[in-house]
Amino acid sequence: MEIKELTKDYITIGEETIWFDEPFDELPTKKDFEKWLKNIRKVLEKSFASKNK
Repeated sequence: MEIKELTKDYITIGEETIWFDEPFDELPTKKDFEKWLKNIRKVLEKSFASKNK
């Protein structure tokens, strides 16, 4: 995952820009953002797993 730009409103990973529905109150550190992203991934994986049962 190559983070090119991180702001409180969006992130650019590679060539893709992802806008946050609820922007951060302040600019997160790269470490904080990666932690947040991993937590979201876990929630999504659990959600998809429960729908596929």
